[in-house]
Amino acid sequence: GITCDNDRVTSLNLLGMNLTGRISKAICEMNRITELDLSRNKFSGLVPSELANCTLLKVVNLSNNALFGEIPSGLGRLRSLIAFDLSNNKLSGEIPKELGNSKTLQILNLFGNYLSGSIPDEVGNMSSLRQLLLYTNNLTGSLPASIGNLMNLEVIRAGSNSLSGSIPPEVSNCRSLNVLGLAQNNLEGAIPALIGRMQNLTDLVLWQSGISGSIPLELGNCSSLKMLALYQNTLTGPIPSELGNLKMLERIYLYKNRLSGRIPKDLCNCTSLIHIDISQNELEGSIPMEISNLERLQLIHLFENQ
Repeated sequence: GITCDNDRVTSLNLLGMNLTGRISKAICEMNRITELDLSRNKFSGLVPSELANCTLLKVVNLSNNALFGEIPSGLGRLRSLIAFDLSNNKLSGEIPKELGNSKTLQILNLFGNYLSGSIPDEVGNMSSLRQLLLYTNNLTGSLPASIGNLMNLEVIRAGSNSLSGSIPPEVSNCRSLNVLGLAQNNLEGAIPALIGRMQNLTDLVLWQSGISGSIPLELGNCSSLKMLALYQNTLTGPIPSELGNLKMLERIYLYKNRLSGRIPKDLCNCTSLIHIDISQNELEGSIPMEISNLERLQLIHLFENQ
C-alpha cells in the first residue's frame, strides 16, 4: 500500500502484485519517501539511477524481479539507507564501491544475480552492516581483509561464486559473526586458526571451496558452533580432538577430504550431534564405542575409509 504524511508519499509497498514493465522514474520524484518495496513482481529494465535523489530512503527492496544492467553507483549517496535488497534479478557489472559510503546500511542483499568483479574493499567502511549476502553471482578476487572492520556483521554468505585467494585472518575480528558461508568457490590455503576467537559463530560453511591444510584445533573454541561443513575439499591430517568441546554442534560434514588418523572419541562429547558424515577419507582404526551415547544422532556415515 501507500503511506502518506501531509499529502506526501513516505512509503510505497507494492510487493507481489504481478506488476510488469519498467520502474517509473516518477517514483524518484517522491522526495519524502523513506521505504520502497517493489519486490516479487515482474519489473524489467534498469534500476533507476534517479533513486539517488530520494535522500530520505531507508529501505529499498527491488528483489525477485527481472531487472538487468548495473547497480547505479549514485545509490551510494543514500546516507539514511538501512536495508538494500536487489537479490534474485539479472543484474550484471560490479558492486559499486560507492556503496561503502553508507554508514547506516545494515542489510546488503545482492545474491542471485550475474554480478562480476571483486568485492570492493570499501565494504569495510559500512560500519553498521549486519548482513552481507552475495552468493550465487560471478564474483572473483579475494574476500577483502577490510571485512574485519565490521564489528556488527552477523552473516557473510558469498558462496557459489569464483572467489580466490585465502580466507583473510582479519575475518576473525568480526566478533558478532554467526554465519561464514564461502562454499563453492576457488579458494586456497588453510582455514585461519584465528577463527577460533569467534565465540558467536554458529555456521562455518566452506564445502567445495578449495581450502586445504589441516582442520585447526582452535575451532574447538567456537563454543556456539552448530554446523561445520567442510566437505569436498583437500583437507589433510587428523580430526582434532578439540572439536569435542563443541557442546552445541549438531552437524559435522567432513566427507570427501584426505583426513587421516583415528576417529577421536572426544567427538562423542558433542552431545547435540544429529548428523556425522566423515566418509570418503583416509581414517583408520575402530569406531569409538562412546558414539552409542549420542542420543540425538540420526545419521552417521563412515564408509570408504581405511
